[in-house]
Amino acid sequence: MFLSTKIKVADIRKEYEELEKDKLLDEVVDLVLEIEKLKRKLRKYENPHTPSSKQGFDKPQAQGLPVGRKPGKIYNHKRTTRPKDIPNTPPVTVTADSNPSNGNTNIVKTGFYIERIITDFKIEKIVTKYTFPEYKDKNTGDIFFAKHPDVPDVGIFGKNVISMANLLHFEYRVTMAGVADIFTNAYDISMSAPTVQELCNRAVEKAVPVYEDIHIKLQESKTANADETGSNQNGRSEWLWGFFTPLLAFFVFNKQRGGDIVETVLKDFRGILGCDGWSTYNPVFPPFSERWRKSLIV
Repeated sequence: MFLSTKIKVADIRKEYEELEKDKLLDEVVDLVLEIEKLKRKLRKYENPHTPSSKQGFDKPQAQGLPVGRKPGKIYNHKRTTRPKDIPNTPPVTVTADSNPSNGNTNIVKTGFYIERIITDFKIEKIVTKYTFPEYKDKNTGDIFFAKHPDVPDVGIFGKNVISMANLLHFEYRVTMAGVADIFTNAYDISMSAPTVQELCNRAVEKAVPVYEDIHIKLQESKTANADETGSNQNGRSEWLWGFFTPLLAFFVFNKQRGGDIVETVLKDFRGILGCDGWSTYNPVFPPFSERWRKSLIV
């Protein structure tokens, strides 16, 4: 191939050496015009606005480059067989009345058997009627009803339904309409998206005391770190603030990045605060103030 190319080049050189100067210039001009024409034609395909599907001559396959989807996540750990669960139901012996291949009923056990342990789950709707007797305190005259730990304060849905609705929506990012469909179709518990929203609100009400307790413990801590990041709250751009100790994480949504958010959250904090030194922290830890200097003392 290389030899034939050399011969061809030599032949071309010999051909042009025999031409007069004017004819040689005409040939050069013609070749330059032809090259420009080809370049303009090529720009129809090679430009930022041409989709890759139209650039057939420039596909990775033609260049010898690897194609196809990127490989998925590579797991470096040694793969092992999942250990079998311990049976928690009465054992089941499976019997046969006929040969499944031909329907023959003249069969007998050989004495050999195999065992298989199968793990599964059962979705079962549980509907319970509770009766609450009314009581009267003889000393104070107070009237009250008995309480049961499995009965929520309001509504007709139990604690497991409330917990699962919140788990699906917040942890696994299932839409409220999707959560409603799961309960309706998988659990046979009919509900709608607004009902899921209400279940989430009830969970929040129960979690508020725990949230407030975390806030108190944060301010009692000797050290803490704080930072903020842009976030989205109900379709609106807001800021998510995080305050952290070795054992706690306290989050607050705020409409703006600045303001009195730090002063509000850390109003009683007297420990060492780790932060990026942004001016929002100044009302709590003014640079070179007495409180700022004390926060540096370990």
